[in-house]
Amino acid sequence: MHGVVIGLMLAAAAAVGFGSGTFVQHLSAVAVEHPNDRHRTEAGLIALLGRLVKEPRWLLGQVLTGSGSALQFIAMAFAPVAIVQPVIATGLPVAVGLEIIRERRMPSARLIAGMAMCVVGLVLFVLFARAQGEVHPPGAIAAVVLLGLAVASAIGARLAASGQLGALVSGACAGGCLGVAAVCAALPVHRFQELGLAGMLVHWSPYVAVAAGVLAIAASQQAFARGELAWSLPALTVANTFVATAMSVLLVHERLDAAATPLWATGAVIAVVGVVTTSVLHARRPPRPRPPRPSAEAVVHRRPSQVGSPPIP
Repeated sequence: MHGVVIGLMLAAAAAVGFGSGTFVQHLSAVAVEHPNDRHRTEAGLIALLGRLVKEPRWLLGQVLTGSGSALQFIAMAFAPVAIVQPVIATGLPVAVGLEIIRERRMPSARLIAGMAMCVVGLVLFVLFARAQGEVHPPGAIAAVVLLGLAVASAIGARLAASGQLGALVSGACAGGCLGVAAVCAALPVHRFQELGLAGMLVHWSPYVAVAAGVLAIAASQQAFARGELAWSLPALTVANTFVATAMSVLLVHERLDAAATPLWATGAVIAVVGVVTTSVLHARRPPRPRPPRPSAEAVVHRRPSQVGSPPIP
């Protein structure tokens, strides 16, 4: 029991790391490639990632999300995956909440309801979808399928238009890429546990995992650069879980619990409705206006005799 409590605490800390890291990455992605700038550089996915690595704020976001990943793996040593993963989903309201605080605006009831449906739907899906089953190592055809899906998802995230609908599509594509990367990362872990380091290195899985991970990071920045996190992050979070589950069933031969189909299917529907409610139907409230600051040119060209002198009648 104490181990489960420790696992829950670590999972909650991981969710905070994921949420805060996503928020910081979003700020950097918007600054580097703003969707409203018509003259922005139309570079590729890897080129965008090359510009982001020069941003200290983006590197901080990577450290936060990396810490979240480390805490997630440690949490799984104390608590079952079915308990840890739903807690990780709470990183969604953490990230969106930080954006709301930064813009100094009250969240709408629709935004709160949409995020709640996303989290509740994912909790139901993760808790009841997976059954105990032996993991079978996939062959070389699976490597081609996984890598091809990761590339296609990353390109889809890049080609999506700006605005709410484009952010939703880009977020879904990025989430699919992240789901593929999660499956690719799980495969070398299983091989390491069974065959050791040598057995892991001779297999294709760690190298495909690295390639899919780079594409997933680049695709995520594409989604973050298209506006509010409330537009892209719910779709990214839900698509991540669904694609990872689908690839695990189709390629790794894990099984869904057929007896609990009504429960996990209901969770999937609730999560999708939450994405639509949050990303598409959410009406953005404008941020609180801030008082304008005097321009540097006006300060420089002001004559010294006018500084601090009373107005002449």
